[in-house]
Amino acid sequence: MASKFRRFTGYVFRTKWTLLSLIIINMIGFFIGIYYYLDELAVHPPYLWPIVMDCPVAVLLFSVICIFYLAKRKFHNLLVFFTSVYMIKYGLWTLTAIVLYWNFYMPGIDQTIAALNFILHTGLILEGITLSGKVSKNQYNAVIVLTLALVNDFFDYFMGTLQNMPHTYVGILMIESIIVSVALPVAVYLFRNQTRSEKSEGSKGRSKP
Repeated sequence: MASKFRRFTGYVFRTKWTLLSLIIINMIGFFIGIYYYLDELAVHPPYLWPIVMDCPVAVLLFSVICIFYLAKRKFHNLLVFFTSVYMIKYGLWTLTAIVLYWNFYMPGIDQTIAALNFILHTGLILEGITLSGKVSKNQYNAVIVLTLALVNDFFDYFMGTLQNMPHTYVGILMIESIIVSVALPVAVYLFRNQTRSEKSEGSKGRSKP
């Protein structure tokens, strides 16, 4: 299973047409996200915009990574680790928020846009999982990403950068977000350790006479 995942991620990030498609799709998602967050951006200073726009920032970073891979340019793996966790975290958060606040986000009988939003953020999670296959084995990066995720939670739930919504389920969302902020970087790090260990053992096995 792990070897198939490695082959899949390798194919995605070395294939030109796949990278171009991902760049286009995610840049479209970025601009749609900006439009969605216009009201939120209007009430926050520009230096807080990267914290306010969670999902748009995630897809923008993913697009940048795809551009680096397409151009065959080197970049720090911390960006890969952070973006992978960021995409999965806020994809999960958004799906949870949509379920809890379904009628708030999409009032009325037509729920098509809410359903589409649900599908798009499922795609965000899948992209983050795919990108996790390119995360390097580095415990310091895991600690940095975990810290940054918790800092984002602090701003959202204690400094007022969370998007405008009724307070009914904010406590649930805060608990979910903090748990994911801690568990996800650890899970990605351990998963990458496991897959790399399996790869190493497989190489040793093939080298035996």
